[in-house]
Amino acid sequence: MTLPIDASSTAEQAVATVEQWIRAEVPEHWRAAAAEGPRALRTVRTADAYRRWYPTFASSGLVVPGWQPEHGGLGVSGDVARAIETALAPLRLTRLNPLGLNNTAAALFSHGTEQQRLRFLPPIVRNEEKWCQLFSEPGAARTWLHWPLARYATATNG
Repeated sequence: MTLPIDASSTAEQAVATVEQWIRAEVPEHWRAAAAEGPRALRTVRTADAYRRWYPTFASSGLVVPGWQPEHGGLGVSGDVARAIETALAPLRLTRLNPLGLNNTAAALFSHGTEQQRLRFLPPIVRNEEKWCQLFSEPGAARTWLHWPLARYATATNG
C-alpha cells in the first residue's frame, strides 16, 4: 500500500511516516542485522527472502519517492525524497532492477510518452519486468553484417 506521503508532506512528516512503516514492514531481525553492518545483514536477509519481500517495498512508493504516484513513487520534492533516503539508508534496502530504474526510466522520462511511462515504469519499480542494456564496439555491427553468410548456409527442400 502506498504510504500517505505526497507533495504537501514536509520532510519531518515524511520521515515520521517512513519510520513507522519501517517498524511495521521491515522484519525486526533485518533491522537488527542492518545496524550491525552489511556482513551481518547478509547472514539473515537472503537474496531470495529479499525478492519475496520486495513487493512490500515497491508498493509503499519508497523505491522511487520522487516519482509521481502513477509511475510508482510518492510525488515528493527533492528535499523530502533525500530525507526519506536518509531514513532508509541504514536498512540497506537495495533497489532491484537498477538498469530499469536508472537507464530505462531516464529514457522514458526524457523521450517517452505518458502512455509509455504509465505502461513501463510501475512494473520496473515493482521489479516485475527486467531491463538490460546492450553495448557494441564502434564498427562491430559493420563487421558481422558483412560476413559471407551464404558460405554457412545449407540448402534444404522446402
